[in-house]
Amino acid sequence: MLEKIADHPREDHKIAASVTLGAMYTTFIAWTYLAWYKKHKPLSQYKWGGDGWLGSDTYAGGADKFGHAWSTMSLARAGTEMLDEWGGFDRTKASLISTALARPCSPASRSRTASSTSSRSRI
Repeated sequence: MLEKIADHPREDHKIAASVTLGAMYTTFIAWTYLAWYKKHKPLSQYKWGGDGWLGSDTYAGGADKFGHAWSTMSLARAGTEMLDEWGGFDRTKASLISTALARPCSPASRSRTASSTSSRSRI
């Protein structure tokens, strides 16, 4: 069985993988905009930073930071697997593309205080 698999080179679907990954990110960006940012005040009305990272008196004790890091890693790994395994891209190239895409699109690239309606906002 393994010999039959080894005899046939892996098919690549570079265009399909690229279009699928692009569609996934387009959907993700639209969803995050509609879910979090559509009805928010202008960003100039928020205080940026100063959220204390992992302090006991911070939002969720800083646990949200780990969630942001995990989601960024998950987006990058899923994109890498799609481009490498299904698309037939070189693993390094797939990893670089996926990491570049995941960083600006993930919730980790946004400050918690910018999307919060906490008492830290300036009125």
